[in-house]
Amino acid sequence: MSEDLKKYKLVKINPDNYQFIQQLYKDCFNLKQTIAEIEEKYNTSEFNIRDIGFLAFDGNQPAAYYGIFPIVAEYNGQDFQIAQTGDVMTSPNYRKKGLFTFLAKKIHLLAKEYGIELIYGFPNKNSTPGFKRNLEWQFYGTLQNFNFKIDVFPFSELEIKSRFFKPFYSFLLKRKVSKYQIPLSETEIPTFNNPTNYIKIKKDIHFFKYKSGRRRYLIKYRGFELFIKVNVNLQIGDVVFFDKDKTDQFIDAIQELAKELGCRSAMLAVSPNHWLFDYLKGKINPEEGLPIGGIELSDVISLKNFAFTFADHDIF
Repeated sequence: MSEDLKKYKLVKINPDNYQFIQQLYKDCFNLKQTIAEIEEKYNTSEFNIRDIGFLAFDGNQPAAYYGIFPIVAEYNGQDFQIAQTGDVMTSPNYRKKGLFTFLAKKIHLLAKEYGIELIYGFPNKNSTPGFKRNLEWQFYGTLQNFNFKIDVFPFSELEIKSRFFKPFYSFLLKRKVSKYQIPLSETEIPTFNNPTNYIKIKKDIHFFKYKSGRRRYLIKYRGFELFIKVNVNLQIGDVVFFDKDKTDQFIDAIQELAKELGCRSAMLAVSPNHWLFDYLKGKINPEEGLPIGGIELSDVISLKNFAFTFADHDIF
C-alpha cells in the first residue's frame, strides 16, 4: 500500500452509515437518494448476505465507496453464491489517487471470506480499461439492446416535465398493471427456464421479493410472462421461455403493452448467448450495450458460461 493510501480509514457499510452512501451519490452524480431507497437496494438479505462494501474516509469526509450486491446463480439445479459490482463512487476531490483499485481488492478478499464464487458487472466503456488493467477482470462481449419505438402519446414522459403529474401517472400505471400482475408467492411465480446450457441468475421468490417495488412488476400479458420496469420507458427485465414461432406475437405484445402504459419506447437487453437474442436478431437490429465482465474468485463456475438479462443489472 502506498503512503498516500494509508491515510484513509476503511469502514464496512451497515445501515448506520448509509448517510455517507447518500452523500457520495450527491457528490458524485448529483443524485438525491433517500435512506429508505438505499436500504431497499442494499438489503440483499434475500440472498443470505448483505452490506458487502467499504467506505474510505479522509478524516470525517467520505472519499470513496466500492461494494457488491450478493445474489444467487443456478445451473443444473445447483445454487451458487455470487455478486454484482455496484455503486462504485469516488468523490471528485479524491479521484486518480488509487482508491478504486485499493477498495476493489479489499472487497475481493472480503467476498472470498463470505464464500462468493464470482463477481460480475456491466461497467461503462470508459471504466472497462480500469477493470481490465487494475483488477484483472475478464470480459465476454456486451449486452445487446433491442429497442422498440411506439406511436403513442408519451404520458410516461410528462412526469419529468411536471412533478405534479408524477402521482397521477403512478396511480394510472399501478391501476393498469394490476390487471396483469402475478402474485409473489412460491406457487404463482413462473419458472424462468434457460433452455440453453448456460448459467443464469436464479429468478425465484427471493429474487422477486428483493426486486419488487419501484415500478417493477412480474406480469402475464397476452400469454407472455414478463418481468418489467417502467421508468419513462418500458424496460423488459426478463421473459419466460416461449417457442420461437411466437416471436412476432411477442414483439406485438411488447408494443401493445408500451402503448397501454403510455411509453413511446421499450427496451430489452440480453447477452448474445441468451435464447431470446437468437429469436430477435432476425427481426430487430440490436445495438451494442454495456460490456459484460467480472472476476472468478474460485474455479467452481466461469463467467463465460453465463447468460444475462437486463433484470440481472443492479440499475434494473
